[in-house]
Amino acid sequence: MKNKEYWEERAILKDKLLEKDINKIEKKLLKLFKDTRKEVLNELKIIYADIEATEYEKYRIDSLVTSINMALDNLYQRNEEELTKAFIDLYYKFDKEASIDLGVSFNVINENLIREVIKTKWSGLSFSERIWEHRRRLAFTIKSELSAGLTRGDSLQDISKKISDKFNTSYSNAIRLVRTESCWVMNEATVNNYKENGIKEYEFMAFLDKKTSPQCRELDGKVISISEYKAGLNFPPLHPHCRSCIVPVIENN
Repeated sequence: MKNKEYWEERAILKDKLLEKDINKIEKKLLKLFKDTRKEVLNELKIIYADIEATEYEKYRIDSLVTSINMALDNLYQRNEEELTKAFIDLYYKFDKEASIDLGVSFNVINENLIREVIKTKWSGLSFSERIWEHRRRLAFTIKSELSAGLTRGDSLQDISKKISDKFNTSYSNAIRLVRTESCWVMNEATVNNYKENGIKEYEFMAFLDKKTSPQCRELDGKVISISEYKAGLNFPPLHPHCRSCIVPVIENN
């Protein structure tokens, strides 16, 4: 029978695998956000260079808002596409890792089934819905900063700084989403594999260090019935940036 040390080593290995994949996703998203921010700020420069009369100013502002919305639509569409592909790959990877843990053959799952799984609204909204909510918030805050800044007569540098800050905040939100959803995909792939192979219970395993949340610390080592698992309650992730995982409880024959 595999001992606790084995499962701890496996948990550390899977955490490293997940972190490696998350870093790749973050680099792709960072480039997307930087490119879109540059595009928006370039449009803003044109506004300041061309404003001459009130009516013309209104026209240019409306034109800028339209351009910003198009840029954000493209950004968040690419964001959704990148994450969908990444989460599918993560599901395959950790389904296979679960098979290794159980010593069973790995059966490739139909991609369409995985797509349906990652659409699950385990936290109230699907990851896709959260992405587009982020887009809505960013568009609203940019438009608000632009309107207020032009009304006050702020300089190009001041407005550009405010808009850049809004992009940075939205990027941080995107990374939080990536890390939280990646934790869920990893554990969902794992628990589904356990169910397929007749495992009835899992043990909640937290990484115990200074960053461990009180919720995860309290559940660490608890044995939970797979029929009663619920993300956010007794199944990771319990919170944004959660790092916890699960290991199988295998009955002695």
